[in-house]
Amino acid sequence: MSVIVGPFPPPIQGAATINAKISDHLTERSVFHLRVDVSPGTLQRGCSYHAERWTKVLYGLYKFITIGIGKKWPLGSCLISVDGGLGIYYNVMFATVARLLGIRIFLYHHSTSYIVRRLLPVSLLIRTSGKRAVHVMCSHVMAKDLGRRYSVKSRYMVINNAAWVSGLRYRSSPPDSSSVTLGFLSNISEDKGILRAIDTLRELLRRNVDARLLVAGGLSDERAESIVQAAKAELGRHFQYLGPIGTKEKERLLETINYFLFPSTYAHETQSLVVPEALAAGVPVIAVDHRYVGEVVGLGGHLVAANDTYSLEAAKWILAGVGNVALEHSRRASARNQFCKLSEESRNDISKLVNALSGRNSDDVQIGFEAVGFDRTGG
Repeated sequence: MSVIVGPFPPPIQGAATINAKISDHLTERSVFHLRVDVSPGTLQRGCSYHAERWTKVLYGLYKFITIGIGKKWPLGSCLISVDGGLGIYYNVMFATVARLLGIRIFLYHHSTSYIVRRLLPVSLLIRTSGKRAVHVMCSHVMAKDLGRRYSVKSRYMVINNAAWVSGLRYRSSPPDSSSVTLGFLSNISEDKGILRAIDTLRELLRRNVDARLLVAGGLSDERAESIVQAAKAELGRHFQYLGPIGTKEKERLLETINYFLFPSTYAHETQSLVVPEALAAGVPVIAVDHRYVGEVVGLGGHLVAANDTYSLEAAKWILAGVGNVALEHSRRASARNQFCKLSEESRNDISKLVNALSGRNSDDVQIGFEAVGFDRTGG
């Protein structure tokens, strides 16, 4: 039996979505597994947030220990979504139980906050998980960076985030060549780039471009709510807030927009899931070159340096395509081709992970992990 420890929807966010998809894959293969959901069910931080999360962690530990000691279902593996904040201490607790029960630990890294700087709780988690632990990441560069930062010597596997995207319809032609519709889909906050997205719209309007911005996602705090309300009042019909949306609404959004804005400088950002989703639909992505997002965007859009020029650079790039149907077609084809390239690279990676979690491969069988460990050089 496998155990998956981490957030599950709601709310919808990258780690939760991936955990749910891994669970679905295990179910499809009739692999019995335990889902330990540590999500508080909201993005809003506060006393109730932490109380709910702590309650779920304690209950999850209780279920984990009870099943492990009772041995009604033999435990084989434990996949832990590594938290980027204080939740790392929860990760350590689950890793400790897993080690005591003698089962294999998989650490799925969804944050880069502890890769750009060394954090003692992460060092503790890596040490607690042991040398048999397998580190799962979205990027080979990310894997090497983690190895150098913590002098890790362990196996790892890479699953780029495009692997988790499927079923999105590709529309080769732009929705409307006479106007520009921009899309922004994320949990809305300043560090996710909502202000930069709005400024991009303002820049296009100043240049007499008929543009509008469609914003979707949950509001992370009161500041995000005030930004959205101010944009509504200022920009009128050019700005529309759709709120949190589901899969069908997301598909319609991606079919509607000309460009997808991803101006995130979020401290935990890896590659995001919405970026490959936009590429899959043939929507060019204009992103800040932050963390490992550039590896996903590739030739499927436009990267802007992580500084304050995003809105201006994005507007200039968009302007080059206004009224130029051939260029827009070319950009959309490049976006789709970039997704197909990423998808092909990761074609078998999910199966390898699921096989490993379900115990269908042993250490003596090559299951896609790198044959060599992390480089010990570096700080």
